[in-house]
Order: sequence, then structure tokens, then C-alpha cells
Amino acid sequence: MTIPFYPEIINNKNYKQPFDMSDDKNFIGFITPEGLLVGGDEFQAGHIANMPITLFDFIEFKASSLTNEELLNYLDEQRKKRMCNHKENIIENPENGFDIEHELFSFRIFDYFFKYYKQFGHLNSEFMKKYLDFDNQLYADYAVQLFGYDKVERLPKTIATSRINIHEHFFNYLLMDFTIIQLPTVGFDDSIDDFNYIYPNPFIQSASEQEHEEQLILIKRSIPLNERGIFLKGDNKTA
Repeated sequence: MTIPFYPEIINNKNYKQPFDMSDDKNFIGFITPEGLLVGGDEFQAGHIANMPITLFDFIEFKASSLTNEELLNYLDEQRKKRMCNHKENIIENPENGFDIEHELFSFRIFDYFFKYYKQFGHLNSEFMKKYLDFDNQLYADYAVQLFGYDKVERLPKTIATSRINIHEHFFNYLLMDFTIIQLPTVGFDDSIDDFNYIYPNPFIQSASEQEHEEQLILIKRSIPLNERGIFLKGDNKTA
């Protein structure tokens, strides 16, 4: 999947800053795992910053009083509830972007921990306790490394991601001279029986990824930046 190009990231000076608590005025927002740009009222920093910490602590608390099966059922119920709320908000209140994205983000958190608890039978993670215990100014890393969002900044034109095949996914942004910073995901490491940073294999490249990389080299070598809009992939052909 090649993510659509959103020209408002660099062209619209009136585009709302999505995170009031952020000191970084270049911080635009996130691209979701599905490739949608979310910012403005769709997200609020306090919720993004605190939700993974709060829920992880709460899951640990629940684990102290529930059997493994009961905790797994609880996580399963919560993720299904969040997804149901998300779908209801889309139908009943499609203009309320915050509630829609808030419930979807909640689903991703419960779904993430449900899948790992189901597979490994515990969440006794020293790594996760340290990872989730840092200042809110780094909250965007949660979304990128745990849940597959991409962090977008205007100046400099930068996207932080944990996706692989960055030339295919971010073809349009590399074409427009964005810098793509690839972060490791956070997943369960069997060798240490705990969560850990998972780095992509730099020696594995799909045929599609190689093709997109070669296209970018050829275009950027001969076409100036202000004329590259015609090469954008997808419906949007304006930069």
C-alpha cells in the first residue's frame, strides 16, 4: 500500500495543530495504519500519552485477582466493546472525529495486549514498565512503535514510522523530499521471555519495495521538486 499524499501537511498554513500540550509546533499529527491523516480534533495529547500507561497498569492490577482465562476474556471483551463503539460513532456521529479515533485507539491497545497475553500467558514485563514510564513529550512513540501509526512533522518534513518497505509505503513523501525515520517496533522476544525492540531485517527487500526505490531514484535525479506532483501515486495528484 502506498499512502496517499496529503498536501495540507506542507501547504495549508492554517491547518490546526492537533496537540495543545506539545511544544513542537511542527508536529502535524499521525497517519493511521490504514493510511489516513488524523490531527486537529481527532486526537488529544493527554489521552494518547496516558492511555497505554493507564491500561497496562490496570491490566496488571486485574491480573492479580483474575485467572489467566478470566483476564483473557476481560481483554477480549474490552477490545470488542471498543470496536463496537468505534463503528457506532462512525454511523451515529460521523462528525465527531475525536470519539471515533479515541475508541479506535483504545481498541488497538486492548487488541495489542490481548494477542500477546493469549500467545504467551503473561504480561510480567520489566521492559514495558520502563518503556511506558517516560515524559509525555515522547508520547508519539507509543503510537508508532506499538500500534503502527506514523508521526508527521512539517519542518523539517519528517515522518517517523515502524513500517517496513518504506519506499513503497511512503513513495509520495519521499518523492516530495520528506525524511523517513524508521523506528523499531515493540514486540515479544522469545529469547528473553519479555517485550523488546524488534528491528527489521535490512537485507530483506520485496520486489515491490525495490521497484519503488528505483523509481524514486530515477525521478528525483532528473525532475525538480516543484514538478514532481504528476508522479504522485493514488487519487491525489496535487502537491
